[in-house]
Amino acid sequence: MLSLQTLPGNFAIYRFAPQASVPAQVWHSPLLSVTRTPDELSVVCAADVPVEGALSCEMDWAALQVAGPLDFSLTGVLAGLSTALAAAGISVFAVST
Repeated sequence: MLSLQTLPGNFAIYRFAPQASVPAQVWHSPLLSVTRTPDELSVVCAADVPVEGALSCEMDWAALQVAGPLDFSLTGVLAGLSTALAAAGISVFAVST
């Protein structure tokens, strides 16, 4: 059985142009995810970190952490969590390390 914990605080998801630089202030966030694709740069960080220049922003996200480390051979972890959250009407934005 998986063990979940809620991380303290609220989080924001920022969308930037694909060629944008990562805002320097986000590196101090207790939770940080930076993902770049040919279409965009996405940054997930603490909602209280002041970030400018984003094309869009989604605020007030909570973060759940699956206790790990998890073996890379595990299957269905995200599917199981997202199915349960969807049944409760809760949106999911998944980040993995």
